[in-house]
Amino acid sequence: FGVRPEAIRVAASANGKTRRAKVESAMFLGNCVHLEARLESGHALTAEISRLNGSYNRGDEVHLWWEERDELRLP
Repeated sequence: FGVRPEAIRVAASANGKTRRAKVESAMFLGNCVHLEARLESGHALTAEISRLNGSYNRGDEVHLWWEERDELRLP
């Protein structure tokens, strides 16, 4: 499955919905930040988050989540 970057959110701490990931890079794009991260499963993803959502550095642990309805199921 896939998830659009704008559907991925960063949580302040772990909860029942989050998945732990490590930041690989963060690119400031003016109105948003593209956060490249790798889940514990090894899958890479990109989250598009507000520039007001904090700053992230390579190696930081983050807690990512998205709604199941935002998953794009691929054959």
